[in-house]
Amino acid sequence: MKKTAFTFAVLVFLSLCLIISASAIIGGTATDVFFTQENVVGDPASAEGFSVQSLFTLDGHAHWDTTLTLGKNPAWNTDFSYTTFSRGTSNPIEPYVDLSAVTDFSIHSYITLDLSEIPGLLPYASVLNKMAQEAPANAEAYTKTMALSDVMDNLPLCLNTYANTLRYPIPGGTSRDDNGFFTRYFHIPAEGYTVQLSVDTNASKELIGAAVTILDAPSIYVPGVITDDALYLAFSAEKTISESAPFGVYRIPFSNSDGSHIFVQEQAELVLPMEGSFLSLCTMENESKLFVLNRCSDGGSQGTFIDIVSGQLLQSIQTPKTIYSEGILVQEDYIALLSGWDAEDYPDPQAVIVWAKGEDGQYHQTVDADFSQASFYHAWPYAVLYDHATGRLLFTAYTSRTAPSLQIAVCQGDKMTYGATFRSSQDRLREAILFQSVEEIPRLYLAQAQ
Repeated sequence: MKKTAFTFAVLVFLSLCLIISASAIIGGTATDVFFTQENVVGDPASAEGFSVQSLFTLDGHAHWDTTLTLGKNPAWNTDFSYTTFSRGTSNPIEPYVDLSAVTDFSIHSYITLDLSEIPGLLPYASVLNKMAQEAPANAEAYTKTMALSDVMDNLPLCLNTYANTLRYPIPGGTSRDDNGFFTRYFHIPAEGYTVQLSVDTNASKELIGAAVTILDAPSIYVPGVITDDALYLAFSAEKTISESAPFGVYRIPFSNSDGSHIFVQEQAELVLPMEGSFLSLCTMENESKLFVLNRCSDGGSQGTFIDIVSGQLLQSIQTPKTIYSEGILVQEDYIALLSGWDAEDYPDPQAVIVWAKGEDGQYHQTVDADFSQASFYHAWPYAVLYDHATGRLLFTAYTSRTAPSLQIAVCQGDKMTYGATFRSSQDRLREAILFQSVEEIPRLYLAQAQ
């Protein structure tokens, strides 16, 4: 017992020494963090009152909590802590849900597959089981191609959830019963699509692998949001689909009678008919409003605000700019929309629009600025803070997924008033640690503007 405790203490000591030694190589102590301001554009004083908090972790044990205060004379301070246990981190991904078509699904195993237990393949179960009987023993990728309408009436849909922890549990989510309900309810016809199916068998001709691909699959993305009593979905599909459910925002309530969340399928309803390709659906203002962003036929984007209780359309606002789903940053009483992406020349955002709530309760465009001089190349994750009093927007991100340096831009009205890169001394610390124990930067926080 004493030997084990001694060994553990030695390992902890050596781990801490390694971090301190690495820091000493590059100068300073393990707790020191400093920034070098580079690529300065505009007036740093225009960022007065804003601050950025960054968290950096090495090996799950050493933790630096650094606050960078912006302004004419930037300053920073750091709280350092070391834990003997490994404290996990997570990327700042907000929980969200969506509905999508099941167009590509495969599974392979060393034991016999029961397709009734695999929701993604359940609609194809009878055809795949029949193919397994036809295929030779030990078959690999025994394949058939046929019309999707010969297998099913409607395109199969699946509810997807993304989050480490959800504020509210998603009922059913990936269950075959709920996915079957969504497939029937939105009833996107299978007519006109082709499906390729393949099976693998063992020596006894039992099914041990299966794959399904809809070769000419339509592009269907249905963004969703969950509240404490319902799931909301913004449904649309390809313009050529005319026999599906009407496009618009739908509400599927929960039943909580026994403490569990169960969809009340018979109470599903269309809240507001809408046209367009939906990019995002969110709640705002303490879940009193729904915000929907959709792509217009002319390439522009439209935001719609809906009263969550009555389903009444409250306001619509448009921009001629093309917005992508990655660039929609919805806050409680303002929305920042990033634009300017170009897959080849500009892989990162170049401009920002802000729709902010005014004293009249309506949302107005207060910022439309180009910040391309700040160069957010490969920066991630994005974070914003809008100061209603001055109309300034602070936009920031880490310079890469594994570096604690920060890219900063402050926009006001139609221009970027300040941009800079704050190069962190921890960039070099990260490079000094050669073994694979450096974790990605977990989170970026913005302090309230003064």
